[in-house]
Amino acid sequence: MVSAGCGDSGDEGDNGRADVVTIPDEGVADVLVDDEGSLERDVEASDSLVDTVDPVDASDSGSLDVPVVSNAPNYLVIASDSLLDSANELAEYRESLGYRTQVMTRSDVLGSEIASTANWENMARGKIKQAKKALGNAETLFVVLVGDAEKVDEDGFTKPIPVVECENVLTDICYTDNRIADLNADNVPDVAIGRITASTNAGVLAYLDKVKAHEASYTPGLWNRKVSLYIGEAGFSPQIDSLLETFTFIGLDRVSHAFDIVGAYDSENSDYYYTPFHDKVVELINGGSLMTVYIGHGNSGWTQGLTSEQLDEINCGHRLPVMVFLACLNGDFANGSDTISEGMLRLENGPVAVFAAADDSHPVGNAVLAYEVTRVGLEQRPATVGELFMGVKNELLKHTDDFRAMIDEASIAYGEEGCDDPATLYWQHADLYNLLGDPAVAMNYPAGEIQDIEVVGTLAAKAITVSGKVPGVASGTAYATIEVTRNEYVGTMAARPDEGDPSWESTIQSNWAVANTKVFAATTVDVVEGSFTADLTWTNNVGGGDRYIKVYAWDGQESGQGTIDAIAEYRINK
Repeated sequence: MVSAGCGDSGDEGDNGRADVVTIPDEGVADVLVDDEGSLERDVEASDSLVDTVDPVDASDSGSLDVPVVSNAPNYLVIASDSLLDSANELAEYRESLGYRTQVMTRSDVLGSEIASTANWENMARGKIKQAKKALGNAETLFVVLVGDAEKVDEDGFTKPIPVVECENVLTDICYTDNRIADLNADNVPDVAIGRITASTNAGVLAYLDKVKAHEASYTPGLWNRKVSLYIGEAGFSPQIDSLLETFTFIGLDRVSHAFDIVGAYDSENSDYYYTPFHDKVVELINGGSLMTVYIGHGNSGWTQGLTSEQLDEINCGHRLPVMVFLACLNGDFANGSDTISEGMLRLENGPVAVFAAADDSHPVGNAVLAYEVTRVGLEQRPATVGELFMGVKNELLKHTDDFRAMIDEASIAYGEEGCDDPATLYWQHADLYNLLGDPAVAMNYPAGEIQDIEVVGTLAAKAITVSGKVPGVASGTAYATIEVTRNEYVGTMAARPDEGDPSWESTIQSNWAVANTKVFAATTVDVVEGSFTADLTWTNNVGGGDRYIKVYAWDGQESGQGTIDAIAEYRINK
């Protein structure tokens, strides 16, 4: 996935930065059906969040090395002094869900509310390191900063929560919360950190209400396995832009096919082009999804397809997504201007968390982040947004595979500043990108795993029967499909007329629908006594190569009914 770089459209905002410190789950079943019809199964088990205590006297419990959860806090709130009331309410909510919380203020970190922030990085990291040491390594420590990074002229808001300066090959400087979360100087966060950029108690509580609604309600439906993607035009040249699109689909095709990825690309040379592009962007976001990802040019208030001034059109249905902005400056929260990320976070029915860059970002760094966000998010399925982006930053710096090697080689050949040293570029992007929102927000993946899969039939025969069991769903519905890869589609594109022709727009829109059609056979069947059997047949020629059987099941008869759902993915190679 290769994205565009920075753009100069829209307002950049001023550079009036304040209080900047200057110091350098359950896995998805993946079943491979070979030519003989045998099954290989690989299921990732979720990690156990337990600590092991020192040996105890046998008379105490009758066993030694008993796994127990630590009694130390695993949810640390660091708040502006004036936001202590709402910070306490946030902590009380997390306690009601089983977290062990601790709340401290900026004054607790620095010694007093009026103390200099020059040593914020060391002092804040010291407090976090103490909490992590007490907790141990078996559990994730969640750290939420409550307060804006700049002073806002509103009654009652006293001192902001500072940010830390970092390096950026494009601008020489950026700022981050990552460094106070990095406890061993490898630039990978050792705790899950996020920031609620509010300046009033009312603002914090409004966000908390949204989090509560997101975590208390779950409506089964295909939106729970959907990632929405919109991409801005890179604008280099038709040849380079086409190459970037090719890289994008190579990356997308490598991540879990248990999930749907639906997207639009603001380039007239692409099959995924849609016009009016803004209308499609709003539709993709409002349809509800697990994540919505933007890749392209940007600034603090602008993306290709959506600006801060258009946020009143966002009203997400079904579920609230996690928003990922892979572009310049969309998360520029420590400067004077309001950002599109913060605006998204304030929307009652907008994204529940936002991951975005605080300064100029690089196309190559964004390309790797796009790959790792979808790979970690859809394959490892971390339980919370904080753990998701901890994992993404870890993989950004440490993961290697042939696709990452191809990106590195292409970036060096690319010839722009920073590309000659991808490792440094990735290291800087780990600082550059911040999570806005509560890191303990639940990702809310489909909770179940379809088991005991059996597949009978072949692609050549154009008939396959899939059966399996859905633990926790005694009766309900299963939706089964067979699909092509993400860089293919089912159907035929219509010849595009010249612009100005009365059918130009409608043809582009119908071609966009074809480009996003991956399913060539589908059926909906009942789940009876925890089991289902689905017969899939088709008549069209779907060619060779990998094909994917996907099943989504839930304990209701109609989409949106029920409370339990499950997914699975099965790869067939002809």
